[in-house]
Amino acid sequence: MAIPFFSRKNKKIELRRIQPVKTSGTVAKLRQKVSLWSVLIGILFTLATSAVIIFGGQVLPWQVGQKPNQDIRVRAGFQELDQQATMQAREQAKQSTPNYYEPNNLFLKQIEQDLNLFYTEMKAAPTKYEELTPEKKESLKQKWNISEQNFAPLRTLVDETSPEQYQNLLSELKARLLAGNIIEIRPEEYGKTNTVILDAPQAKVHRSTDQWFFDQDVDKVNAFLTQTTKILPKAMEPLVYRYLTTNFQPIWQFDKAQTDKQRNFRYSSPDNEQYRKYEAGSILIRQDQRIGNREYQLLKLEHEAYWNSLNSRDRLLANAGTVILVLLVTLSMWVYCFTFQRQVIRNWTRAAALGLSVFLMIALARVLDLSGLNIYTATFEVVLIAAIMTITYDHRFALVIMTSTVLLLMITLNTVSDSISLLLTLMVAGTTVVLTLEDVRSRSKLIEVASAAALMSFAVVWASQLATYQDVRFILGNALNAAGGALVAGFVVQGLLPAIERIFKIATSMTLLECCDVSKPLLRRLAIEAPGTYNHSLQIGALAEAAADAIGANGLLARVGAYYHDIGKIAKPKYFVENQPGNIVTRHKNLSPAMSFLIIIGHVKDGLEIAQEYGLPKILYPFITEHHGTTLVEYFYHLASQQPDSDKESLNVAFRYPGPKPHSKESAILMLADGVEGATRSLAEPTAGRIESIVHQIVKKRLEDGQFDECEITLRELRLVEESLVKSLWAMYHSRIAYPSTAATQTAQTSTPETTTTKVATGI
Repeated sequence: MAIPFFSRKNKKIELRRIQPVKTSGTVAKLRQKVSLWSVLIGILFTLATSAVIIFGGQVLPWQVGQKPNQDIRVRAGFQELDQQATMQAREQAKQSTPNYYEPNNLFLKQIEQDLNLFYTEMKAAPTKYEELTPEKKESLKQKWNISEQNFAPLRTLVDETSPEQYQNLLSELKARLLAGNIIEIRPEEYGKTNTVILDAPQAKVHRSTDQWFFDQDVDKVNAFLTQTTKILPKAMEPLVYRYLTTNFQPIWQFDKAQTDKQRNFRYSSPDNEQYRKYEAGSILIRQDQRIGNREYQLLKLEHEAYWNSLNSRDRLLANAGTVILVLLVTLSMWVYCFTFQRQVIRNWTRAAALGLSVFLMIALARVLDLSGLNIYTATFEVVLIAAIMTITYDHRFALVIMTSTVLLLMITLNTVSDSISLLLTLMVAGTTVVLTLEDVRSRSKLIEVASAAALMSFAVVWASQLATYQDVRFILGNALNAAGGALVAGFVVQGLLPAIERIFKIATSMTLLECCDVSKPLLRRLAIEAPGTYNHSLQIGALAEAAADAIGANGLLARVGAYYHDIGKIAKPKYFVENQPGNIVTRHKNLSPAMSFLIIIGHVKDGLEIAQEYGLPKILYPFITEHHGTTLVEYFYHLASQQPDSDKESLNVAFRYPGPKPHSKESAILMLADGVEGATRSLAEPTAGRIESIVHQIVKKRLEDGQFDECEITLRELRLVEESLVKSLWAMYHSRIAYPSTAATQTAQTSTPETTTTKVATGI
């Protein structure tokens, strides 16, 4: 049973005259409580989040597969592209495209070459037929059908016609041939049009006609050639007619490349687009009609038309409304932080980390939604922010930030008919995470919490949408997306955990458990270089953990803090009594009390430097600096006070640790555990009464010295801590029974002449 708790009658009260701080208005007062950087971060957060929502594009508040609860009417008239009618118009335009033809230049060139050869041969031939060699006669007969009867007129014609006149004659013949609409047979797929375009840029010919015939229509070809050759001299007319009919080819060749080009151009022409028109006020989708892909596209067109129909004033007001909503949510978060978590808005880095975390969730939700992802995957962002805030802060703060994030997500996603279901789903998913994520002591904890959030999300979506008569397939899709988003968030948080700890300067229980590993380099170094301090740290770690658990504080944090609180003694281990053989203060014999005092308190500063060197979590730093608070270094204080001309009052101030005093319950418990462990160790016979008395005196002394003035530990909690420390110390120093050694027992039983005995203390 603990000694009745002390009163504070004997507490020394030090009166200090506090000079009033002059302030110049509300702004100056606010600057004392709030960092202006935090205010700026809040403004930037509002502007950035509003920009993401406004300039990210319009989000359609409907989903494929959804059944609206009321008729959806057209707010602004629009038109929809009629795909079927458009395809028909395009195909018709394609089939009606004229076929393009180009001149058969090879054939025309061959005609020109052959007729020039005829002119040359006749020009070089004798004037009389009899003078021709038999071979020449046979050649002219075979090629040009020249005999004795028509040789003389042709020879005379050649003599009377100059080369220039002859070339003009050939050019006119070529022009007459091009004027004819004789075309080659086209491929079957191009035969649905009767119009052709004859295009010969070099001859300056480009005409469209439906009066044409194929080169295989012999009668029409012969009639055309008869008319064409009439431009030639009488003597030459039958000769050229026979040549053309014998060697005839189509004058115009089918130009497939140009035809395809023109067909594609006419096919893709905007003139072919056919539209269905929807008037404002008409019913677009009826109540309980399932929204399919086509209906969804209609809703997108209507939404776009409505937005485009708004004038600049209406758009400005709509955007202003969005900014105001974001501002109100941001302001509510800021006011909460100012009231309950003021350290967040005092420290600009914490405020920046918080604002950036929430902003990234909103931006990510915006990107995923615009990419076409189901809106119920927003559980990913909610579970993510809820887990991060619960890990880094307390549950109440995490709940507020999660709720604010959900409200911002509802503004971002801009859902209409499904807002209640989505809001319930996001709130339940986030609340489940906040309430179930107590402590991250294992890698599976985050997955378990995310799985619970996924199950709850699935159930909420299923129940809420069944109540609105939605289709089962639609409900199942939303439920699976909500559950999947929550589950994926658990794995993401697990992967981001080291970064979260580094950004928010915290350490999870999993990290703290890793720090407890005795194979850690710093603990191994402590065990080797300062074994007494190492064992002392392990013992007060057990004391501190039990005491912290007794009042509902973080026992694991208290234990890990105890393991590392004296690491500064590594620098000068032999100057501390627990590391000296026989616990004799030998190193301080030749030192003045002031020098010894500086060495002793130096382990606090050295410990902080070593912690930074080894990269210990910053959450452990207060245990190093606060475990002595501003207590008096009593041993050397008494030595100094025994010197001549010593002033005890000034020495009482000078021989104290630099502090600070404990700011948390865990560091306050460590201070008490450190003090009582050292005091009880010096007891010759640690009985229950002595242990209880000394623990009570130390707790009372620390309280009266004001060491707990800056932490939130209560008198009731101090009493529970005292009881826990007494119980733990009694378990450590309980009585032991000395047993005779095995050899001595055998000697007594057998009466052998053995004289050596060894006493072995065996604990019970």
